[in-house]
Amino acid sequence: PNAPVFLAERLLKEYLNENPSDKALSSTAKLLKANNYNFRPVLAKLLKSEEFFKDANKNSIVKGPVERLVTFLRATGIPYRFTSSEILNGFDGGRPTGLDNTGQMIGMPPTVFGWDNPDWLNGAWLLSFVYTVNRVLKQDSYFTTNSFSYLQLLPHPTATAQEVVNHWMAKLNVNLTPEQQGNV
Repeated sequence: PNAPVFLAERLLKEYLNENPSDKALSSTAKLLKANNYNFRPVLAKLLKSEEFFKDANKNSIVKGPVERLVTFLRATGIPYRFTSSEILNGFDGGRPTGLDNTGQMIGMPPTVFGWDNPDWLNGAWLLSFVYTVNRVLKQDSYFTTNSFSYLQLLPHPTATAQEVVNHWMAKLNVNLTPEQQGNV
């Protein structure tokens, strides 16, 4: 009898908000049950719903270090050359590859539910993430291929600073205040 609510909560925490409203939980549970636990129509309705697009639900789910790095690499289009085990567990000539200090070892989550425990959410993971991004941007041969040019990161070759800022705010789904944009 608790299955619809349990499954609805898991879905909403993954796609909507870490703390879904009772209304969203109830309606999703009913929808799951009505669709005989078929997730496809439930997700289709959720991803088109008003609740999904509410400001309170935008950017409300904290991305872990691995998800952040993959999002960054996909958004930038920077080619990389490492495997999922190297990204966290590997070393390059005794140097850590970057995300090894984040507490999210691929294939070794603390529970069967993954990293539900927010113990990894501390300053160390952010430093490791920044270190990794820095190595990617410096074209560290361990991370990137030689065929990459930073001109590929610009909206067009003669872009102004403001055009570059606007381009990356849109690509990375980040909103900067005018004051923050002025500091870039």
